[in-house]
Amino acid sequence: MKKYISIVAVIVLCLFLTGCKGKKVVTNCSSSSKQTNYEIKTEYAINSRKDIVESVEINQAITSKDNKVLTNFEKQLKDQYKSNASLYGGYTYDVKVKGKKLTSKVTINYEELNMKKFVKDNGAMKDYVNKDNKFTLEGAKKLYKSTGAKCE
Repeated sequence: MKKYISIVAVIVLCLFLTGCKGKKVVTNCSSSSKQTNYEIKTEYAINSRKDIVESVEINQAITSKDNKVLTNFEKQLKDQYKSNASLYGGYTYDVKVKGKKLTSKVTINYEELNMKKFVKDNGAMKDYVNKDNKFTLEGAKKLYKSTGAKCE
């Protein structure tokens, strides 16, 4: 009898632990900006559970006929992402220029990112996190909408 109770307890515990995290939700946002000598298109995939952002995947394409513009963007983005990865963790990125187009693929893992330090260093982030310094889904949508993105 004890054997059956133990087996049932283990099964119930496994079901409880696997179901507690909540359903993953992906929210998509996008923006585009056309300037005199370049165009930027950005797509954000916000991955969240229980209204807390776990990660954001950012795909950006910058097109220009001027290679100097693309080279400058490449340097700025690489420097920014390298710095953020070093200071806060949680960043993986790939930025490259091919022909007349720069592509940038960035994943920010907010479960690995040092949010306490990030919010302290970036005061505006206080508007997008909860009292526990967790980046909220509403905060993420508000942040990206403030940059001109439209979210689904």
